[in-house]
Amino acid sequence: MIGKTADELFEMKSNSIEGTSLEVDQIFDQALFKDYVAKVKVKAEMVNDEQRVKSTVLSCNPLNYVQECNDLLSVINRY
Repeated sequence: MIGKTADELFEMKSNSIEGTSLEVDQIFDQALFKDYVAKVKVKAEMVNDEQRVKSTVLSCNPLNYVQECNDLLSVINRY
């Protein structure tokens, strides 16, 4: 979503002079307020007699409005 790995961001943040992480802030600002279509797998697991929910992101792509509208219209027409 932001084009950098967590390790790359950590290195950029740690290499910058304290208080001047402008480059890292700009990377996050570019990702704000954008729509994505995410495919997520969620399952409940028992760990030490305690139920926990595990979520895994399978894919995350920018939203293509035209394609999404066409997909929704085709689903509506099937009814």
